[in-house]
Amino acid sequence: MDWMEHSRSASLRLARGMGLKPGEPGRARWASAKCEVGGPGRRRPVGLAVAMAVGMVAVAAVAAGCGGSAQQIPLTSKDNNATIKASKGDTIVLKLDENPSTGYHWVMQFSGGLKVTSDAYKQRSGAQNLVGAGGTHTWTIDVTESGTQAIIGTYTPPGLLTSPTAQQRFSVTIQVS
Repeated sequence: MDWMEHSRSASLRLARGMGLKPGEPGRARWASAKCEVGGPGRRRPVGLAVAMAVGMVAVAAVAAGCGGSAQQIPLTSKDNNATIKASKGDTIVLKLDENPSTGYHWVMQFSGGLKVTSDAYKQRSGAQNLVGAGGTHTWTIDVTESGTQAIIGTYTPPGLLTSPTAQQRFSVTIQVS
């Protein structure tokens, strides 16, 4: 198969995949390899040009974040005990106040369909190196599986991994489609 046949075949597959038919009225038309663009010595089949243009638009759309419906979902202590909706591929950004200089820290549990990709604490600006000054703990979590998922946290005193008498708890149920 020479390059013209190959490009025509690729153009036909691309157009059919997009639901287009040759010469169909009222819809985008695509050309066969017999139609050519370009000047002398630069002739290329229109089908190849169309395929290249569609490919560049698709790459630009994906790079711009338009290729899917993934979204970033912010959560804070105001969302405690809430049930939220998410889609597979979404990213949850959970921010909770924390003050590790006192020894207290969040002990978090994430269900199997959630993957923590980042876990970081940042002291409030202007309070760097001040004992007793708190900050924000941020978890970035990818939603990887459908179904009911959960995030559960306990603000735990120094030296403990869990706190049965913790006064602060955080819990969110996530319905993933």
